[in-house]
Amino acid sequence: MVIISILACTCILAAQWTQTSGPEGGLIACVAVKDTHIYAGTVGGGIVRSTDFGASWTVLNAGLTSLYPNTILVKDENLFVGTTNGGVFLSTNDGELWSAVSDGLTNLSVSSMVSIGINIFAGTYGGGVFISTNNGSQWNPANAGLTSLSLNSLFAHGQNIFAGAGNQGVFLTTNNGTNWEPVGGGLSAVDIRAFDDNNFGIFAGSSFGPVFVSTNNGITWIEFGAGLPGTPVLSLKSSDAYVLAGTRGSGLYRSSDNGTNWTQAALGLTNPSIYTLSGGDNTGLVAGTADGVFLSSDTGATWNAVNSALRNSVVRTLEVIGTNLFAGSTGAGIFRSSNSGNSWDKVNTGLTNLEVKDFLAVDSCIFVGTGDGIFLTTDVGEHWVQRSSGLTWTQATGLAIANGVLFAGTFGGGVFRSTNKGEIWEEASSGLVHSFVRTLIAKDTILFAGTALGISRSTDFGANWLTVNSGLTSLSIRSLGTMGGNIITGTTDGNVFLSTDNGGNWSSVNSGLVASYVNSFAANGINLFAGTDSGVFLSTNTGLSWSPVNSGLPSSEVHSLAVKDSLLFAGLRGRAVWKRPLSEMVTAAKLTQPGLPTHFDLFQNYPNPFNPTTKIKYQIPNSNHVTLKVFDILGREVRTLVNEVKTAGEHSLTFDATGLTNGVYFYRMTAGSFAKTRKLVLLR
Repeated sequence: MVIISILACTCILAAQWTQTSGPEGGLIACVAVKDTHIYAGTVGGGIVRSTDFGASWTVLNAGLTSLYPNTILVKDENLFVGTTNGGVFLSTNDGELWSAVSDGLTNLSVSSMVSIGINIFAGTYGGGVFISTNNGSQWNPANAGLTSLSLNSLFAHGQNIFAGAGNQGVFLTTNNGTNWEPVGGGLSAVDIRAFDDNNFGIFAGSSFGPVFVSTNNGITWIEFGAGLPGTPVLSLKSSDAYVLAGTRGSGLYRSSDNGTNWTQAALGLTNPSIYTLSGGDNTGLVAGTADGVFLSSDTGATWNAVNSALRNSVVRTLEVIGTNLFAGSTGAGIFRSSNSGNSWDKVNTGLTNLEVKDFLAVDSCIFVGTGDGIFLTTDVGEHWVQRSSGLTWTQATGLAIANGVLFAGTFGGGVFRSTNKGEIWEEASSGLVHSFVRTLIAKDTILFAGTALGISRSTDFGANWLTVNSGLTSLSIRSLGTMGGNIITGTTDGNVFLSTDNGGNWSSVNSGLVASYVNSFAANGINLFAGTDSGVFLSTNTGLSWSPVNSGLPSSEVHSLAVKDSLLFAGLRGRAVWKRPLSEMVTAAKLTQPGLPTHFDLFQNYPNPFNPTTKIKYQIPNSNHVTLKVFDILGREVRTLVNEVKTAGEHSLTFDATGLTNGVYFYRMTAGSFAKTRKLVLLR
């Protein structure tokens, strides 16, 4: 018996999350090549490396405290990574281990890095440029002459360095950062995101669409845009034979005449956002996109995806529809699995935007909200058609249905509704507390919209909205969910609130939940899961207490949750989709969470008699609206001690009778159908 018990406990403690087979790909912010090694910086997933031309990828995050790399610099045998909010990291062993090297950096969001000789330069978002002469051990500011300290890009051209400085144009230093001077005659766009060069000149890509060329070291620039789509140019790669320009949302373009004319060069590239370009003699060209890494061996004429082993996609939303699990990604569109994540199919045919926000199933129809409006499929995702007529704001952040009426929350335009399955939409935002709707749900026929200024509720199908923030100590709403008859909400500062009366009152239910962002909820019976930037938390008592259930889960932010059969699925920022059996987590949580009362009760105050304070305790077995009032001997109410929703458990308070006369008083508690009265004596 003892042996069996020990083995059972060991299995529970060893249980952990496992990654599904995808969705493959990832949002690639930067790439670099070192010999035959390809390094890619993924948004939310850190650094990955391939030593076999993308056939396999290895996650290399040991020592990284930020999983948001913006730039990778290869210097001699060393690797440097500049990150968001983490500063600079150094690896001397091909990425196997990273060490922070940020001493002297007053801004830890590093956008770009270049080197000349022993000097390493780091551009930051808000702190300007810093220089290190000792491999990052110490950094010093080098901003003299810069009129903007927000650096988008740095580029080394010979012994000179060019900087794209916010909206202030291009600056040049010829003395290793001692002084910077503005250069840019002919630049009609000042927000420069990328540089590259060849023997003809220097190329600069702007956020306004054209590419600029300088043949005199940046003194003057010529705008070349014939054939370019006018969307932001995020990356450039050039040789004496060609120039490549990667855009946001419009694909890759190629020029064979140093930028005078451009033609699209996207054969094989399945994603239109090209964030970074690199390459080497041993690897060919490398493109980092919103949907993973692509390689070209013919100077960019054709491309091949190398993502079958890359599982770093940003999964914003998960939805179980019938027997299928749908995953909506940031930048890569929609993925579908019919076998609980063992394999995934990309199902984007007909979509004009790959930023997926939310799903909604209605009978045989599936609606999806994207950055370009709402789309509908009637064949389980094989084909999508747009259903956005009447939407004046196209970024659809949340979808809901109430009594057959569809509702869409938008980021900037409030709420819209449709009574004909999305063929026509009309605005339904009167009284809405804020037009930027982050999340939208329906409970029966009642709608709830979460915004940066709290929660709005509509009981008349969106005709009118009422602000329902009573009890909310944080108004920046990030998520909404339902559990039984209750409403649950999560905020951008890590708080969770519960309402048992349709938003009339909210109570904090945070015990044990330590996070900065609460992004999503999933309920399974009495079990409530929360997806946060600190992983997944479980409550088995309606939020009274929470336990982390993160064994085996990487440290990436959890965006979305879904329950399918006996499994919980988690969509991560930069690490695709993971799964874990529900039974493992519930068993583990019960080992750490306290028991709940089985019945209502009001206890005798102590001390009694008292002067002038006394403690009163009560318990409730489930979340409920509680009133606790004090009456004099004639039955007149003299104090209200509690009048709000309370979570299940034991509660206590101190009653201060200052101002009351000596004598006998009664205190009465009501909660639902429960009522109880006790006597107390004030004796001075």
